[in-house]
Amino acid sequence: MSEETILNYLTTELKIPKKVAENNIVKFKRHPDIMDEFVDWIKNRAFPENAISVEGYTAQLLNKTTFLSVVGSYNYLISLREEPEESLKDLKEGFVIE
Repeated sequence: MSEETILNYLTTELKIPKKVAENNIVKFKRHPDIMDEFVDWIKNRAFPENAISVEGYTAQLLNKTTFLSVVGSYNYLISLREEPEESLKDLKEGFVIE
């Protein structure tokens, strides 16, 4: 169900090609907690109060303080979890809105 919700959102609303959307889902499946929160955002269009935090960042904080979209913010949580040093460096070097 979660995978179907994400696939529908990415392909229908964001017009992302199906193959790209499926690749996103593969990443989300490695992190079910992040996937569940993203599905919750898709359904409610609101970030949760008790959001998942990775390296001090939530999807909402990334969305508000960077140029990342909502889906980009959730994908970046995965990057922060999988490659924290590189991801934190990238944030400091150019993702942040000044």
